[in-house]
Amino acid sequence: MSNRITFQATIFLDHQKGKWDEEKSYGFRAYDNESQWYENQWEEIPEDNLDCLKKIINNPNPRDGVVEQFLSYMREHREGCYINKVWHEWDQIKHLFV
Repeated sequence: MSNRITFQATIFLDHQKGKWDEEKSYGFRAYDNESQWYENQWEEIPEDNLDCLKKIINNPNPRDGVVEQFLSYMREHREGCYINKVWHEWDQIKHLFV
């Protein structure tokens, strides 16, 4: 995994039969050049990027393993990530992995 991991807070809207559903769901997208995952079970989106990453790390919802692979890679290689289009060095985020 040599590319940059990205976590993007997201508001999800469904589009069916040519119309946008008014009901929103909140969550995040996680991706790199090889894998991707999304989750839309948040009640709200944190305002702060580090709070957003903390919410992703502490997420109790089941996943397919993609996010865990990203987080494990970051921890093992002391690698930063993009959070909402802003690059965060490992030293800025490592305290969240305790």
